[in-house]
Amino acid sequence: PDAGRFVGQPLPPSALALMQAGEAGVTDAPASDGVSRVAAHIPVAVDPAGLFVAVGLAAPSLANNALHADRRAALMIIGSLLLTFVVALLVFVGAVERPVRRLLQTARSWEAQDWAARVGRIAGGREFRKLAEAFDTMAETVTSREAARLRAQTRMEAVVAVAPQIVLTADEMGQVDWTNPHWEEITGLGLGASRGDGWLAAVHPDEREGAAIAWREALARVADGDGPPFSREMRICHAAQGK
Repeated sequence: PDAGRFVGQPLPPSALALMQAGEAGVTDAPASDGVSRVAAHIPVAVDPAGLFVAVGLAAPSLANNALHADRRAALMIIGSLLLTFVVALLVFVGAVERPVRRLLQTARSWEAQDWAARVGRIAGGREFRKLAEAFDTMAETVTSREAARLRAQTRMEAVVAVAPQIVLTADEMGQVDWTNPHWEEITGLGLGASRGDGWLAAVHPDEREGAAIAWREALARVADGDGPPFSREMRICHAAQGK
């Protein structure tokens, strides 16, 4: 942001350390503008020699992408489990009823996001034991990913909560569903009043209608799959100053 103000200025110590590093890498960048970023860097000591390249990506965006990927992976695992169970019920008969029931009970626990549930040791022969071990291994993988996602989400929320800038999130329909404390401090609108389209009440009256129209048009373009990121400059009413 504001790239022009850095032209002709010395690099900050954090960036200078990346430029002088002995090898390329990835690290957490200082949140100089209130946004936590993950920085990937190639120092001047690495080919092509003499060039320093660094790219910073916003940590909240990375956390959201990881969250969506984990959800997709969990749904794929659950779908695979259910398909396996159906095949087992069609192929096997009465002698395998008990192990199948055990597998189904564990699958239902996973479907309810209870990833602590495990099949464990079951009867029914070697093939069922292999299935149980495979399912428990997948559950362990999902549990690890979920723990990593929660850590990233907690870290992101902690940064956003104390960031000295307005932050809002919206659902797939464009309805605001979360605001940070700085939003309420500036606008006087709590989360309840800001939900849905309520956040528009904080926009200056002269710009409110235009902002609402631009927001709806941006949502329509995104729904069609070809919309650019929403970007619009607007004035926000300051509750403490009454203007």
